[in-house]
Amino acid sequence: MAKDKLITIRVESSKRDAFKHWVTARGKDVSGFLSEVIDACLSGKLDEQLVSKELDIDRLDKMVRERV
Repeated sequence: MAKDKLITIRVESSKRDAFKHWVTARGKDVSGFLSEVIDACLSGKLDEQLVSKELDIDRLDKMVRERV
């Protein structure tokens, strides 16, 4: 079995805090949520147009709630 690898990204402190709050409010943790996003990308379940420089958080939130 392959070992898990750590991914590090740079993000503004305020965005990181807001994202952590957003994820926690949905009963998840940041690492677990991002792993789910990666899995969804790799399986073709995530619409790539959701992920862009002009990401609409409200739209993403709605789509996440619809899939749960």
